[in-house]
Amino acid sequence: MKQQKDNIDEIDRLLYDYFEKNDNIPEKTAKVISKTPHRKKIRNNLSKVAVLILTVSVLTTGVVLAKEITNFFKDLFGLSSIGINNDSVVSAIENKDYIQNIEMNYIKLNDEFSIKIDYLMLDDINLYAVFSLKSESEIKPNYRIAIPDLKIVADGNVIYNASSGVNYSVYTATGWHRIKNEGNNKRRELLFLTSSGLPRIEKIQFQFSNVALYNDTSPNNKQIEINCDEEKIINIDVMEKFIDRERLIFNVSSSSDIYDISKFISTETGTYIIIKTISPEINLELINNNNLYQSQKRLLALEGDKYIFIIQYNLDKDNVSEDNLQLKDTMRNSLKVYPKEGVNPLFEED
Repeated sequence: MKQQKDNIDEIDRLLYDYFEKNDNIPEKTAKVISKTPHRKKIRNNLSKVAVLILTVSVLTTGVVLAKEITNFFKDLFGLSSIGINNDSVVSAIENKDYIQNIEMNYIKLNDEFSIKIDYLMLDDINLYAVFSLKSESEIKPNYRIAIPDLKIVADGNVIYNASSGVNYSVYTATGWHRIKNEGNNKRRELLFLTSSGLPRIEKIQFQFSNVALYNDTSPNNKQIEINCDEEKIINIDVMEKFIDRERLIFNVSSSSDIYDISKFISTETGTYIIIKTISPEINLELINNNNLYQSQKRLLALEGDKYIFIIQYNLDKDNVSEDNLQLKDTMRNSLKVYPKEGVNPLFEED
């Protein structure tokens, strides 16, 4: 089993560890698990054998590793610890396999450090990327990754540039979330980018020349600069499901001097509204099939005296009732929501 485990993904390893430590697994299940790594692997999925193992487990024992698997995804992609509720994003990754496993080797930054990207997720609004940094020596506790000059290029167009702070074709808000340490010489960090609208992307590049390690518990501690020997470029061919992604697009009947709704969209990862307003206190309640959904609001940009917000709801497109949607604004005005007509939601360019 040890040799087999060397060539499997993290979620697969979690499952193998569970079955190795439990003696009550029926012989039929154990045989299927032992043979699974020798089968043809499905490339680019987050889990290559997890679905088969879980299916057999349910059929033979009723065992589902819900808690362990849920915690695995939350540790990687959940943002609740920094005050952002992205449950619908985590749910899409966990339950729909809405993630791309990046099978790449570490690229050398200098004589001591190497880096790679483990996972990528993107839809019309979000881009998530898990960076993994490896050192030849021990990295002190509480040190985190920073990439101060990161540039993201999608099909030749810059969609994010940390150095310049310039918004290109879309408004973006970014953040970094610390992931539980892998070991004494590795660190991982989740980059999450929220936008006013991402194009269909076939090829994406992450470009940078500088990486740093900093202690977020003691800001006065000296930052460790990792100067690359040359500019580094990580090229990723985006999976088909992220290119021809399905979504629902809606119009909103609203007339207000306070705000203007430019986009209302439901994707695999949630429902999102882009709103421009003179009031920073503005918010919108979403009512779907008579159920109330609370919002999560983030500032994307300032345009003169106007704020551009993205408002997110933990409601994915599969659970949207297209004919029974309603919004209520801060002044308790009801806004009618209806599907946008005359477009193919798979290919409409917003």
